[in-house]
Amino acid sequence: MGRARSGMGSFVEAAQYPDASNIYDEDPSWKCIISKEQAHSGSIYAIASSGNQFYSTSNKSLKIWNFETMTLVSDIAAHSSYIRCLTVWGERKLLLTASDKTIILWDQISLTQVAQLRGHREEIRALAV
Repeated sequence: MGRARSGMGSFVEAAQYPDASNIYDEDPSWKCIISKEQAHSGSIYAIASSGNQFYSTSNKSLKIWNFETMTLVSDIAAHSSYIRCLTVWGERKLLLTASDKTIILWDQISLTQVAQLRGHREEIRALAV
């Protein structure tokens, strides 16, 4: 079981260890196992993972990481504003990002844009499939 935490320009993946000696958010059962400082230039708004890929968004950027090595695979200028949310549609091999009133669908393999969905009247704040 795991959880992810985000901060100003960095992300941390944490895993539960019942005997952890480090206190993580005042909960001794959580221990930081991976930290990537300066992953983004600003706050991270959304994270997701699928297979060996880890996704993070900040400002206008979508970053794709190798989950095992935590090396950057791709940095995509995905939207014209903050990317507030993302989700993985595993059955279709798609990654969905949302910014303002627009959803963009990305092919997980080629990392190319497949479609753009517009027409929402308010800012999109959550995605789920």
